[in-house]
Amino acid sequence: MSDAAETEALRREVARLQALADAVERRLRATHAVARALAEDTSVADAMPRLLAALAGALDAKLAAFWQPDGDALAATAVWCSAPAEHAAWEALCSSKRFESGVGLPGKVWKERGPLWIADVGTSVDLPRHAGLMARSVKSGIGFPIVAGGNVLGVMELFFTTAEPPDDSLVEVLRTIGAHLGQFLRQAQATSAAQATARELAAERETLTRLDDVAQRIVGQRELTSLVQAVSDAATELTGAQFGAFFYTVTDPHNGESTLAAAVTGATRAAFDKLGVSRKLGVFTATFDGKGPVRIGDVVKDPRFAKNLPERNLVDPALPMKSYLAVPVTTRSGVVLGGLFFGHAQASVFGEREQQIASAVAAHAATAMDNARLHTDSQRLIKELEKTNVELDQFAYVASHDLRAPLRGISNLAQWIEEDLGKSLPKKVAEQLQLLRGRAARMDKLINGLLELARVGRARQQTERVDVTELLHETIDLASPSATARVLIIGAMPTLTAERVALQQVLLNLITNSLQHAKRKDVVVRITAIERADEVEIVVADNGVGIAPEHHERVWQMFQTLASRDQVESTGIGLAIVRKQVEAAGGRAWIDAGVREGATIRFTWPKRVR
Repeated sequence: MSDAAETEALRREVARLQALADAVERRLRATHAVARALAEDTSVADAMPRLLAALAGALDAKLAAFWQPDGDALAATAVWCSAPAEHAAWEALCSSKRFESGVGLPGKVWKERGPLWIADVGTSVDLPRHAGLMARSVKSGIGFPIVAGGNVLGVMELFFTTAEPPDDSLVEVLRTIGAHLGQFLRQAQATSAAQATARELAAERETLTRLDDVAQRIVGQRELTSLVQAVSDAATELTGAQFGAFFYTVTDPHNGESTLAAAVTGATRAAFDKLGVSRKLGVFTATFDGKGPVRIGDVVKDPRFAKNLPERNLVDPALPMKSYLAVPVTTRSGVVLGGLFFGHAQASVFGEREQQIASAVAAHAATAMDNARLHTDSQRLIKELEKTNVELDQFAYVASHDLRAPLRGISNLAQWIEEDLGKSLPKKVAEQLQLLRGRAARMDKLINGLLELARVGRARQQTERVDVTELLHETIDLASPSATARVLIIGAMPTLTAERVALQQVLLNLITNSLQHAKRKDVVVRITAIERADEVEIVVADNGVGIAPEHHERVWQMFQTLASRDQVESTGIGLAIVRKQVEAAGGRAWIDAGVREGATIRFTWPKRVR
């Protein structure tokens, strides 16, 4: 793989890491926003508008509404709009509707009892509020149920003015939020004792806040061993377990062999191995297969443990266990990275709430592990690239020093022969000596071209404000056109923030190429520019012999010339340098196929460094 390809692959990897980090931050903002909103209110009437505002603000939504069952239909009890001037109209639109089961976004979520994502509102014409949503420039939306005790207590919906693609991880976060809000609603509705309600809400708020803190702490980890230990410690504490462990798969990059590593909290690895966790036996199989959480109130009475959990292990002081909880740690693509396992000496310690907490931690852990592994891979690629660059620099030094020395000797020797023989030098020998010096000079230029090509994109230069008109005048002087040739700057030229030397190298190669290959003394080179929002397209056109369409791609390759090098002195590297330099800057270069006379080469250059 070439240096440019390796660099581009690294850039794509960094971009993917950034996109993944942005998605994680979005989910964290949503969880944190709900936790903060719950911390401010105790009543449903006061909390729901704040929850809508907090969640919509965290997810950059424009519209939001909360629907609650009212008889056999859903009615809006709270709404939110990002534009205060449009709030009344949005509230009127929602209050005028009642959704039965399966009707509209709230009704469908109510019926399906799970989150529903609308990627394109424009094509979802079965929405009763379709016209109203389209009038407010809505592009996508999501609804999720507020669930407690197996009952849907309400539906929350959010609408966006951007086309939001489905995000499975965000859906799971909203599902978890819906479960926490369900607990909040049920607790708020179940008792009129303000003090008891306040204590329960405080505990739930504390859990959400601690989950948020845990998520931020583990997602920022880059070293895998520290990360998994932090996950094990945090999850064990949050679930109220006496001991816990995070068993995860580690693959050797050299031989591809996988082993099961572990981070253990409140016990030893040996104690867990006695249970058979590391051998993936019995009840542990479901977790490692990614089939979902497993929660057991009393393992002594569970038949799945009878095969691999002898009675003596249950009373072993190192790991006494009756309550058991396990959740798989699975990536968004469905790859099982490992499992979280928790135990307690008392029976029935883990309930639905503890299972949800463990699942939330597992989701964050999967994302964090992906980030850590991607970070490790990117660091390895960077080191390999740095090593390659060092080797290339060493080669460049050798090429510049060791290859040029013989060329200078050959050229000097030819000159000394001419001087020694003087007038007695035969004409044929004189021609051959001249040809020899020309070939040596061509080889020197070829070495220079190869070195320039190798340096392109490896060492970034200082960016500065570049007046292209001024740069072109300087470049034309460097090209030194003959007295009969003309290089014209047509129209206004932009001012860019760019690497000056890199842009000048591109312009110099193109101008020199036009002057050299036009095959006419009165060649005219015209340079124009087309400005766009974030880039400029520069056109270099001449009135020479042109380039046949079948050669439009070949001329960009190294050492490719359309005429014999004995007819036109050329290394065949100039256009290869042009394309590599342009692409390194984030642009593209091509030959205009629609031109009938001469050759027209176009390239784009960003107005600011990307």
